[in-house]
Amino acid sequence: MTTSPRDLYPRTTCGCATCTVGCRTCPGPLIPGDAERIADYCGMKGPEAIGEFVLDHFCASDGGTIVENRNGLLVHRRVPSVVPQQTADGSCVFLRANGECAIHPVSPYGCSHFDTHMSQEQAEPRSRDMLLACEASPGYNALWRMLAGAGKIAKPVQERKDAMYEAELRVRTGT
Repeated sequence: MTTSPRDLYPRTTCGCATCTVGCRTCPGPLIPGDAERIADYCGMKGPEAIGEFVLDHFCASDGGTIVENRNGLLVHRRVPSVVPQQTADGSCVFLRANGECAIHPVSPYGCSHFDTHMSQEQAEPRSRDMLLACEASPGYNALWRMLAGAGKIAKPVQERKDAMYEAELRVRTGT
């Protein structure tokens, strides 16, 4: 049995204004098992209810990139991911009007295990293990294909990240 990235790294705890920018601009990706955990937390039972819930709350994303050194040659490999849908203003579909996360105890790995205070050295292995887990899971890949086939496609990851970086800069500079 493969170890989940959730078992390898501690959950982050920061909820400062810069760390919550992602909630309003770039919801974090799920890893295998997250969609089911979130659906269960929201009271969805049975395959039909869970499938409907997933279609109503998640999107297929173009995902992240794994960079590998293969005999001195850097190879970039894109790994598709599943992310929470965004509302018209760009916020995560699970973000409440009061700014709280409706699914905080079971939030996606990409939300719960990263924060803006992490160094690149801390974030990179978490990200790599997340992408490898997604890539290796037939169920996760089937979930991505189901969402993509239903036309549930997230904005390109670079567009979402750019919005997050711009919003984070505004928070940090107070503008």
